[in-house]
Amino acid sequence: MKKNDWVFFFFLLIFLFSIVFTFKENVLAKDDFSFVPLTENSLFRPLPKEGASRSEFDSLSYLSVFVDKNNTRVFLEKNSQEKVFIASLTKLMTAVIVLENYDLEDRVFISEKAIATFGLAGEFQKGEVFPVKDLLYILLVESSNDAAEAFAEKMGPEQFVSSMNRKAKELGMESTVFFNPSGLDFEVDKGNQSSASDLEKLVIYIVDKHPLIAEMLSVYEMDMYYEGGLHHYMRNTNVLLEEDSLYVWGKTGYTIKAKECIVLVMRPPFSKDENSYIINVIMGSENRFKNARLMEQWIKESFYW
Repeated sequence: MKKNDWVFFFFLLIFLFSIVFTFKENVLAKDDFSFVPLTENSLFRPLPKEGASRSEFDSLSYLSVFVDKNNTRVFLEKNSQEKVFIASLTKLMTAVIVLENYDLEDRVFISEKAIATFGLAGEFQKGEVFPVKDLLYILLVESSNDAAEAFAEKMGPEQFVSSMNRKAKELGMESTVFFNPSGLDFEVDKGNQSSASDLEKLVIYIVDKHPLIAEMLSVYEMDMYYEGGLHHYMRNTNVLLEEDSLYVWGKTGYTIKAKECIVLVMRPPFSKDENSYIINVIMGSENRFKNARLMEQWIKESFYW
């Protein structure tokens, strides 16, 4: 082949390549496509979509964080460092203290004082004795205040609450203070308080060190047996577990002071990565489930997964 022929074919290839590249860019530029330029950061998902709005939710404070084996990334936050009442979100720390101080087969006595604690969840009778593991289910799934009090009585209420506060300091939860194991806040200036950022730290610790808590909080409904017979039927206070398979587990809370609050752990949408998860914390809300659904929708629509 002559030299001129080689030159001709070389420029022809360049011309054809430029046509194909231009066509690809034009197609991706249409409304049905979103072109993501390949940069160093593009190798690590989730990637924020250009022009995604920063949503606001009807809550005093909130935080959404993506967690993987390398780091954490904040998706959304509002007043995440602010100390607020946390109601039954307290029971996440209560469960941690139980698991780090009691054996699962230890027995817990249900006293008259425990039954007198505000709230009916648990359906206890004076004198009943439960294994720690069974009572933990009642504490977490039903959010039983009576169970929380019974756990504290086993160690001694003051010592138990002191252990909760020591653990909070150990985890760097600087805006957290506990006065009781249940989250009740009837006494003036004695309600348990924390921040969305502190609760994120607690959830990460639970995922890493106490998967049994996550396992229990993933249960939507179950029968509780006592001494070989059916004690009562339990249903989780977190209705989102039944509605959406993305939610792995969570914990709810409510008092007049705290309003509605919730902590949720969910799988990344459109992803099979089992080493990453999302923590959503919503505090001081008028409708925690509505805000949780809106936050989930925002996460799905605002990132390339």
